[in-house]
Amino acid sequence: MSDFLSSDLLDDRRLLQLAKRVAANWDQLARLLSVAEDEVGDLLLTEGHSHHGAFRMLWEWREASSNLETSFNLLLDALRQLGHSDDVEQIFR
Repeated sequence: MSDFLSSDLLDDRRLLQLAKRVAANWDQLARLLSVAEDEVGDLLLTEGHSHHGAFRMLWEWREASSNLETSFNLLLDALRQLGHSDDVEQIFR
């Protein structure tokens, strides 16, 4: 997995692609990723259910992550729980 992550699997371009696909329920994804509830609330107030809000949440989550491999696996699991398995295959192949 570290080979994937060394090639920036969680780069801004991929996060933006993902944000566009999860915009309608990014707050649910944020909760599965253990993003603080107050951060989710603030982003919902300022961005709503938009891909901008989803991207900001994903970007802040990635920046706060101390272990990219663990974070990446958590993201994949959360996306699959929310029914985004196809998105996982298309974005992270």
